[in-house]
Amino acid sequence: ESMHQPIIPGLPDDLALRCLAKVSHGYHGLLESVSKRWRDMIRSADYARYRAKQGCCGDWLFVLTEQSNNQWVAFDPEADRWHPLPKVSGDCADRQHFGFSCVCVYNRLLVIGGSYAPLDSSVLIQRPLITDNVLQFDPFKKQWTSVARMRTPRSHFACSVIAGKVYVAGGRNLSFTKGLALAEVYDPLTDKNCRWEELPPMPAPLMDCLGLSYKGKFHVLSDQVGLSETNITQVFNPSINTWCTMEDIWPFSRAMQFAVQVMCDGRVYTVVDWGESLIKTRDSEGGEWYTVGSVPSVILTNHTRALEAFSYGFASLRDELYILGGKVLKWEEAGAGRFDIVRLDLVRVCNPVARPLKWKETRPMCGPACGSILGCASLEEESCSQSRILLDLVANVPSCMLQLDVKNALVMANAVKANTKPLPLQDWNNNATYKTAAEAFAYAYARRTPPLMVGLTLVNAAASKGAVCLDGSLPGYHIHRGYGSGANSWLVQLEGGGWCNSIRKCVFSKKTRHGSSHFMEKQIPFEGILSNKNEENPDFYNWNRVKVRYCDGGSFSGDSQNEAAQLYFRGQRIWSVVMEDLMSKGMRYANQALLSGCSAGGLASILHCDEFRHLFPRTARVKCLSDAGLFLDVPDISGWRTLRYMFAGVVMLQGMQKNLPQGCTKRFNPIMCFFPQRSIASVRTPLFLVNTAYDTWQGVTTC
Repeated sequence: ESMHQPIIPGLPDDLALRCLAKVSHGYHGLLESVSKRWRDMIRSADYARYRAKQGCCGDWLFVLTEQSNNQWVAFDPEADRWHPLPKVSGDCADRQHFGFSCVCVYNRLLVIGGSYAPLDSSVLIQRPLITDNVLQFDPFKKQWTSVARMRTPRSHFACSVIAGKVYVAGGRNLSFTKGLALAEVYDPLTDKNCRWEELPPMPAPLMDCLGLSYKGKFHVLSDQVGLSETNITQVFNPSINTWCTMEDIWPFSRAMQFAVQVMCDGRVYTVVDWGESLIKTRDSEGGEWYTVGSVPSVILTNHTRALEAFSYGFASLRDELYILGGKVLKWEEAGAGRFDIVRLDLVRVCNPVARPLKWKETRPMCGPACGSILGCASLEEESCSQSRILLDLVANVPSCMLQLDVKNALVMANAVKANTKPLPLQDWNNNATYKTAAEAFAYAYARRTPPLMVGLTLVNAAASKGAVCLDGSLPGYHIHRGYGSGANSWLVQLEGGGWCNSIRKCVFSKKTRHGSSHFMEKQIPFEGILSNKNEENPDFYNWNRVKVRYCDGGSFSGDSQNEAAQLYFRGQRIWSVVMEDLMSKGMRYANQALLSGCSAGGLASILHCDEFRHLFPRTARVKCLSDAGLFLDVPDISGWRTLRYMFAGVVMLQGMQKNLPQGCTKRFNPIMCFFPQRSIASVRTPLFLVNTAYDTWQGVTTC
């Protein structure tokens, strides 16, 4: 009987297993070459189970190229190594896969749908094979399996992950040659049901399209170049299960040859091919796009000219952008007009925050992987993928009440999913039932009771008083009547949404819901402080609750216009006519009232606090709540006063000097009085300030 050989001499095997489980997957080939004992251990089910239990999947960049005969390869940035994945088996393993989508969710790679054609281009078939199949790669077991099929076969479709669920829409198949409007969703956590759930169809079919998860919503963009003068984006909101159509939110969609990449912190990047390959990013608040750099040219050995690559892959992993593979045309130096097509295995990386962009070449792709990139996707271990799920989730939760809801949701999810008493929050990470808090939050949020949907009311009398949105459309609000003990209590919430401090930004804003009621949702969910549920909102659930829509770009304080640009800065008038309308609908009888607001609306709740108080008799209890509205005039981390520059543009452009608190403007420059720290001293009404630490806009803008 042979003696037991320890995995690592001097260590118990269970401790050795824990040590080796931390080794990144790019080194596994080296580990297997150490000894037969290590090879068997690395390939064992125990090793896979332990890594899965601990969530030690590592970071992966998955790539499929035209030259790899359907064999995916993966990059490990920690090890700086590429390695092949097991080959995909099945009836179509000998065919070229294209037109599919690939995404990573819950530490798995999903390859969804698409078309199959012969690998041998000399073999002609009349019709492609379009599939509804979904393949899953498990990085712990290192194997492919089939999971629930889509309801509809499709290729060249939009796909994205939002809050841990996979959404698909559009595309084409043999039955819908002009495009599909059908959409569906898949929850990997409930795959035991073996099905995708049908969603409402898109307003219009799209044949070739891209998908993007942005602010918790599923954006479907056409990638058919030159088909329309405008760029139509169809947007699905999972929280209310409805689609809407927006124009020009992604103005480069017809020139985007690559999927839009969203980084961990929500920054958005894409490559725009307008004669040169430019990398652009989007200002999340103002909505403007600007160029951060370009895709570098390729220098080949024994060739003097710099060459422009095409058909490359574009991906993000952690805080870096990757340009993968592609091709170049290598022209003959003599100028005879002949060229060779060179397939590249190059991998180039940059950090998009550093300016100018500094590209570096990392290890090239392995084996036959080179040339056109058919698909690429990144999988990030734990922290970044968790934060992305939470970003998607909280985008559909009223941001002003998020801090009150998260803890309750986490504790509730713990009890619901584990069927136990709620754990204390400090013990959350020690509960093996939940791999991540994000998963639990997703579970609780997805299974909550549907929120109350409240319709939009436009103020018809506003036009005659010039109280209009940036584009001249009518302002509006959403109202749900109170009852019982709250029948004569009123809560008015002012919506936020940043500011427009230049003509250019305001022209853009007037084509969005923050500048026009034409683009506002006709119904919105009342949640958080606006909820009608006693268990969620015990203090205000039966009050008269109003949400005033924000469409002036100046915290309800401007009063001017720009005739050349056809812009109306009438925030102060909007405030006045909305209050008049609410007073006529019973608010004048209120015995208690609360004015609240979030971000730009939070600032407005400070500026208008005393005006709100003067609407009511002295016997009424009136208070104000500014949520994430305390903006400070202090140097940011770079030494600049970013907010002072922005606020100066807002105050001067919108002519709000006369509307700011006079107790402040008599002592300070009106620009300084747009900052609450200067104007708050003159507020006489009880005012409660909620800490702005969780206001991501302030963090991103001033840091």
